[in-house]
Amino acid sequence: MIQPEASSGCVCPESVQCTLVLQPRGPRKTWGRFAVRGEKTPVRHMAINLGGPGDRRDERGTLWLSYPRPPRGHGTVRFKYYFALDVTMFPGCDYFNRAAEHCPIAETDEPWLYSSGCSGASRLVIPVVGKDEPAAVFTVRLGFAETQHSKPGARVFDIKIQGKLVEKDFDIIRTAGRPHVAVVRQFTGIEVADRLDIQLIPAAKEPSQAQAPLLNTIEILRR
Repeated sequence: MIQPEASSGCVCPESVQCTLVLQPRGPRKTWGRFAVRGEKTPVRHMAINLGGPGDRRDERGTLWLSYPRPPRGHGTVRFKYYFALDVTMFPGCDYFNRAAEHCPIAETDEPWLYSSGCSGASRLVIPVVGKDEPAAVFTVRLGFAETQHSKPGARVFDIKIQGKLVEKDFDIIRTAGRPHVAVVRQFTGIEVADRLDIQLIPAAKEPSQAQAPLLNTIEILRR
């Protein structure tokens, strides 16, 4: 805060003397952009923060890559990390991002992961196995937090991975018990020969943004 010094008796239209007050604050945000060269596959461990404002490491040291990535403007390719993620969206839906300080999320040590996300993805496909490499087995963790609705039943959807139903009639609030609570669903033994294919199928045939599937994070671990 900068406050003009009134005791000097200055009558100029612009005050010259002032008082500067500094107040300590907590740790600053550690958002950034991760840069690396080389092949993107095979994937050993990948963590994606949908809608995130940047890349960021959690307390365990896991690097969460934001998606969408920054635009490929002039001179940016060599200094940014790009990976292939093909996302199919329902009409009228998009990514979202809120300041984590104003979007408290319980049951997680990393609430900032759930202040952003994708509301309306129907399919997410990402290459995880290298060319001419045999199929591999993965553990897939999907993170959710409902911040729009307060009661269960408003947002219900099935989850399919590699075309197989792994979660029927998933309701974030019903699972969490209340809104603003992080929920992580873990699916093991997922065999992938090329690309990881995640489908989110809403109960409503033509879902609105409020009914469409919601997804905050994707974590992929090769077993």
